[in-house]
Amino acid sequence: MPRPSATFLVLCLALSSGSWANDHSDNPHQGTWLSSPSSVAGSIDHDSDRDWFRINVQSGVRYSFETTQLSSNMDSVIALFAPSGQRVGLDDDGGQGLASRLEWTATSSGQAWFVVLHYSSSGRGSYTLLSDDDSTPSAPITTAPSGIPAGTTASSGSITAARIFDPKLPGARLDISVQHSQAAGGRLAILNPQDQQVASFNLSSNSAQVSWDGTSGGSYVPPGGYRAVLLKNGQQLDQLQVALVRLGAREIRWQGSGRVPLMYHRADPAWLRSYLPLDAIGASWSVSRSDGSLDSSAGQPLPVPVMWNDPATPPRLSSGAATNRGFSLPVAYAAGTTRRAQLTLGDASVSAQGATLGCGYPVSGLPLRVVFGGFASGPIQPGSQVAVDLNPLGTGVARLDYDLVLRFEYQDGSGWYEVPGAINVAQRFYVLLRAPQLAPAGFSNGQAPYLPWVQAVDQVAQWSAGNAYDDEALMDVVTDGVFRSLGLRYENSAGAPAYSAGSPWQSTMDLAAFDTRYYGSLVNCTDCANLVSVYARMVGVDAQNLYLGYNFSLHWIKGIGRSWTHDVFNSGGHGFSFHNIATWTQGSTVHDACLALDGDANPGSAPHQELLPQGLSFYTYRSRLSPGSFQGLALDRSRIE
Repeated sequence: MPRPSATFLVLCLALSSGSWANDHSDNPHQGTWLSSPSSVAGSIDHDSDRDWFRINVQSGVRYSFETTQLSSNMDSVIALFAPSGQRVGLDDDGGQGLASRLEWTATSSGQAWFVVLHYSSSGRGSYTLLSDDDSTPSAPITTAPSGIPAGTTASSGSITAARIFDPKLPGARLDISVQHSQAAGGRLAILNPQDQQVASFNLSSNSAQVSWDGTSGGSYVPPGGYRAVLLKNGQQLDQLQVALVRLGAREIRWQGSGRVPLMYHRADPAWLRSYLPLDAIGASWSVSRSDGSLDSSAGQPLPVPVMWNDPATPPRLSSGAATNRGFSLPVAYAAGTTRRAQLTLGDASVSAQGATLGCGYPVSGLPLRVVFGGFASGPIQPGSQVAVDLNPLGTGVARLDYDLVLRFEYQDGSGWYEVPGAINVAQRFYVLLRAPQLAPAGFSNGQAPYLPWVQAVDQVAQWSAGNAYDDEALMDVVTDGVFRSLGLRYENSAGAPAYSAGSPWQSTMDLAAFDTRYYGSLVNCTDCANLVSVYARMVGVDAQNLYLGYNFSLHWIKGIGRSWTHDVFNSGGHGFSFHNIATWTQGSTVHDACLALDGDANPGSAPHQELLPQGLSFYTYRSRLSPGSFQGLALDRSRIE
């Protein structure tokens, strides 16, 4: 059977809004906890049913997940997600027959998720899920007493529910289990701190489960101490205390020694070089209010910040000023370095009537903590700043878009339990080879414009796609990208530059104008050398331009965006008065995005074999480019504007 489509995979992550009787939750943050090894039965009961599971994993341990004992109409699919939220596995028929099997070695410790579903969105069937690993992991972040679902705490035995609840967290609901010999015909009432009923559920059996969304009359109830009370014939049979609180982060700042500051080069869309460092805008992730409240003036939870995708300009207010409110701005780290997230928690909520309220915690005997990206913090207070260290992102230059899960846990006795609901923090990360040194002699590194430009870093990250791990590989992908993917053509009238100014051996690259093709798409060798060296410098390669001279003839070449020629200037002239190329090895090896060489046995005649100069030795390059000789005369780190 063919693999699921990309659209199908997106649907795997969608949370069901139906009220089905499920054996396993449709919500990943309320999925069934598994130990390892374990065996659990499951079934796909309705259209688009998803059975979500959670397991605590330890870095370096290899895990396996497998469906077996499929019913005759069952065709299972498994998708696996690492603690970072990134999908790391997908299988349809890797098990026996139509069964699924995944093996995966965890690269970080924390909570992993996986989902079992039917290949067909309308399919039904049952299965048994097996999980196993190749060693015994250390103690997980979250544990629950035997017999009690994770995320809940039992009362005297009749009522089971989470002891702390924030109805405004995305996906939150208070699942309350009632098991009592006299429950049938009774009801479960939710009473506020003034003992007024805010919700009520009729019970038809002695074993029942109800869900409360934290509202009364269509409005969210305020934080405080609530009671779930089991009543029958006017008598109270049991009760459970539940604290309603308001949890969430109002901003996240990314820190750590490996973080690399970024810059937008066009804060004003009408001004090509209106430089603006991202750090001057504010936190990387921020809700739309600046006063510490997590709610709107109408008492509704503020929208979760969305990822900003424009690599040239920041989000702006109606006044035109740059803003971070309601957005997630990109962050860059040097490869292999730890990411530190500093979360500032909200310190106020708002009632349905518009009154400013507290957050309802700390709760006596039930301390709270943050779990972000699978890593837990220390105890928290409203408005406090909490630091959580996350694993490095990898070693290849890349752009990585993550939904990092921000959730909360409370301690009850010796165990930690989940507060229902969670926040998906959308964050774009750029992985750089190392912190760049962009400024040439006489200029200040780390100040505009000598900070990595989001637009340039984004371009190189997409070319690399995580596959370029060192200087040589980065220069290779940048050279190929400039030559093949930017729609540029060699200026074959006079070989004049479009975006480079100054002397050929000491030039300035107008990268901001190039971003909009302000002067068109015709370029010369200095433009191309600058593009390669500047793009590479943006991600940490110490690249330079190598100025070559003087007045030398050429073998056949294929200019950027052109065909093979022995008449480069359409005038009978086939030689360069000078030429510029890029190097990161002081000229011992070279990269040239301006032209391709003839790489066959005879570069002076047809036919031709395209050879793009990527890491060629200077001597090989010289012999392929020209039947004569020339010299490398000067090295230059171009200025940027």
